[in-house]
Amino acid sequence: MEDKQKICDQLVTALELTRALYDLESLEYNPQSETVRATFTTREHKIVNVAADSGIAMIRDIIRQIV
Repeated sequence: MEDKQKICDQLVTALELTRALYDLESLEYNPQSETVRATFTTREHKIVNVAADSGIAMIRDIIRQIV
């Protein structure tokens, strides 16, 4: 079983180091809706559908949908 919230937490750390996503504040995984809420320092939010994703597929979907 993959810890999807832990994957999100670690991904934020890496993405904050990039020019494209330096303003990413958090990624919150919701297991009930199988979505990830991306919050930026501007307080903008984006919701990413990660239903039935493996950890690596979730990372791909997050990056593709928030950039």
